[in-house]
This record gives sequence, structure tokens and C-alpha cells, in this order.
Amino acid sequence: MDELFKHLSLLMGKEEKCLKELHKEKKQGIRMNYYPNCGRPDLVLGVSPHSDASSITLLVQEDEITALQIKHRVEWVPVKPIPNAIVVNVGDVLEAWSNGIYKSIDHRAVANAKKSRISVAAFVIPGNEA
Repeated sequence: MDELFKHLSLLMGKEEKCLKELHKEKKQGIRMNYYPNCGRPDLVLGVSPHSDASSITLLVQEDEITALQIKHRVEWVPVKPIPNAIVVNVGDVLEAWSNGIYKSIDHRAVANAKKSRISVAAFVIPGNEA
């Protein structure tokens, strides 16, 4: 995580320790979601639209099922999984700390008619003193 924060800090034109130091003592939350297959995926959502309150979210998703969608302007756009990859979402904290250079994006998960799936999200959260 420190390596990611280092590069994001440099891309913002700040010193490489900037984002790491802003977090103070980092905390981590983990959420595992199980989505059973659904006969009528057009009637339900796996996870309702939201942005993440964390600074960064790391998401591991099934390689074969496209379930994550991001809001681009007024449309929901599917995010096709890249095998063996981790999705990195910018959260609300990083958007605020970067003065909008990095955007926290609204996203959701949709159900799948044919196959159940699991996703795992790890949230990096600033310490209480941040």
C-alpha cells in the first residue's frame, strides 16, 4: 500500500510520503460479499450504488463474471474483470485530500442469472487522528 500511496503522491506533485503521512495510523476494513445466482437479475442489485468512504479500496473479483459497474456521466458502464488483477478504487477521503485530482466514483454490483460469485474488498481507512 505504501508503494501505491508513494506514486499517487508524486503524481499529485507532492512529496512521496504525503499520503502515507496524512493517514497517520492506517486502519483496514474487509468486506466479503457472496452473490447467489439470480433468476431475475433485472429486478435486483447485488450492491446498491455508492462511493467508498475510505481513501483506497482494493477489490478482488471473479475473473469470469462482469458484475462491477461504474457511473460514467449518466450511464452505468460494466467493468470487465482482468484475470488475476486487483481493482483499485479511489475513495471519498482521497478525493478530498487530492482536491479532486483523484475522483471517488459511484459504483455498484449487479446480479448474474447463471452463476454465483464472491467479491472481496479491502478498505484503507485513515487513522482516528488524521
